[in-house]
Amino acid sequence: MEKYLSKNVGTIQFFLFSILWLFFFQLVSEFVEAIYAFGLMGTGIPVEIAFVGYFLLPFLFLILKRPLGRWALLLIGEAIVIIRAGLPLLNTRGRLMVAGLGVFLFFVFIPSFFLQVKDKKTGSEYAKTFSASLMASVLLSVLFRSLGAGYDISLQGGSQWIGLSLALIGGLLLFVTVKETNEATSQEEDESALSLGKTILLGIALIGSLLLLSFAFTAPYVMARWTGENRERIIIFQALVFALFALVAGFRSQWIKNIKQWGLLLWNALFTVALTATMLLNQEMFSKNENAYPFTARPQSSLQAIALYAMILLSPVLFVNVMRMVKTLSTRRPTPRALMAGVSFGSLYFLIMVLAHAFTSVYDYMPVVGPFFRDKYWLIHLVAALVVALPFMLIKENGEGESEKQEVLEEPGNSLRPLVLLALSLAIVVTAALVPPIKAAPPSARSLNILTYNIQHGYNDAGEKGFKEQLERIRELDPDILGLQESDVAKMGTGNADLVKYFASGLNMHAYYGPKTVNGTFGIALLSKYPIEDAKTHYMYSIGEQTATIEAKITVGEQVFNVFVTHLGNKGPIFQQENVLEIVRNRENVIVMGDMNFRPPTEQYRITTAVMDDAWLVRWPGGNEDQGIDPERRIDHIFVRLNGGIEVADVTYLPGPESDHPAMMAVLSW
Repeated sequence: MEKYLSKNVGTIQFFLFSILWLFFFQLVSEFVEAIYAFGLMGTGIPVEIAFVGYFLLPFLFLILKRPLGRWALLLIGEAIVIIRAGLPLLNTRGRLMVAGLGVFLFFVFIPSFFLQVKDKKTGSEYAKTFSASLMASVLLSVLFRSLGAGYDISLQGGSQWIGLSLALIGGLLLFVTVKETNEATSQEEDESALSLGKTILLGIALIGSLLLLSFAFTAPYVMARWTGENRERIIIFQALVFALFALVAGFRSQWIKNIKQWGLLLWNALFTVALTATMLLNQEMFSKNENAYPFTARPQSSLQAIALYAMILLSPVLFVNVMRMVKTLSTRRPTPRALMAGVSFGSLYFLIMVLAHAFTSVYDYMPVVGPFFRDKYWLIHLVAALVVALPFMLIKENGEGESEKQEVLEEPGNSLRPLVLLALSLAIVVTAALVPPIKAAPPSARSLNILTYNIQHGYNDAGEKGFKEQLERIRELDPDILGLQESDVAKMGTGNADLVKYFASGLNMHAYYGPKTVNGTFGIALLSKYPIEDAKTHYMYSIGEQTATIEAKITVGEQVFNVFVTHLGNKGPIFQQENVLEIVRNRENVIVMGDMNFRPPTEQYRITTAVMDDAWLVRWPGGNEDQGIDPERRIDHIFVRLNGGIEVADVTYLPGPESDHPAMMAVLSW
């Protein structure tokens, strides 16, 4: 057995790190989402943000002069596995504390594992294994999220056995993989060891690679929400690009090894340009002149699509970067303290960039620093890409300064790695391609059920994940048209979950998510049993958070309705509602719904009811206090302007624990 393990150590490490990298991405996602969730509850800076201090704890290990021993390293690795296994069982506060601890332990485990490499010959093979396992973890993340229709299926409900099984396998592999670390190096290695400065830069770049993958590639529908491109097409394209790269790296590894320094820098530069162009081409230019609003979002262009797919095509450079960096760190062995310093500064960089990413959408709640990040989504990604690429200015030709003639022993089982990656890619393609058709709505309907619902990013009134309960509630109400607010999708702050996809799949409805996430707007969406026609997004003037309104036509039998969904800023600024009224002017059969953030005794309400009817008052002109709400404190509204023959048959507010807002249902009949 020992002889077999010795011959196949690279294969074992590949499977182990595929699991551990996946767990890292999941822990980071859950940790950041939990912090964001506490911010949602108070619309401000939560005290729980102090837990970001987990990212700073790796600095404590700078006191170590010698690498961690086998049992300490094994204990840390097993703790990571146990934390991930128990994560789905915890509430929001528990996930915040435990997931953050897991992220911190990961940043300690990785540099300690590097120090297990005994010589330069194994370092090259180790780097390939490391890079391949990182790609496998990204593909696993994409597969699990595709199977979960926007959420990672291994973290949810009856499918948690997937995560538990991976945790069990990972725990067993740790025992046979973690060995005693070298406590001393030879004189030759001391002389060629990386300096502290270069080690820190490479540590930041290595962690920065994980950051870029977390931003988008572990959940590629993030890119669909950046751009409005077809979600399934993006997922399939990324899977095929990764599969092709895996085959080249696995069976023609010399091609990757022979990439010169200038070639790698050029590849990184092209990727950076494509990434930044994707952001800028899809971001609206928001004027400071109030008279420039409302305006309609630009239509999709071929240039936007070219930039997006070019970025995905170039994205395997991230894995080449990781391969080069790991090879350098493992063969030019820095001291344990220098290596820990590199990862510690990388952890600090990760924290700064995650906060900066969040500030691009919540800037209005961040005093002093927040306003700088408005409309800077593109800048965050540009910096992230540059940080990953710039350290290669310090790396010699062929990545590590070794002689090209040096022989590296190839492990017999290495051909298994590209085949595993290919299999994962094909599984993603099949999963993404098998999108069930939407059931056709009745062609001769004589009524229409309309529901508006602020779902608080999938969290319930108690601050716990409640998207499943929200879905069941909506199913019970069975709306024909559904307007969602606070349905922010595909952002790190919301765990990169795609709420709109999840609800559309669960309800078997057409869906339109209006404002692109690069614009930092509130998440608003329109779902419908009937086809959504001529959908577009309008932007209103905003002093604080940027807001938008969705417009679409929906045909029901012989009736054509102009449907609008919106979410105004705090206190429902009157200038934003004036923009909305300008948008709906001269339309017939108008339905305007959403979280307006203004109450009936306001000027906003007065100017709205001067041109449209409050559906609730049409049904309850004398008021109705039996629905669990105070009629004078309503901020979720449905306003209508209907053609003759169409009437408001019923309106109901439906408060419940599933969200901090009541659902509001209106029934039209003709």
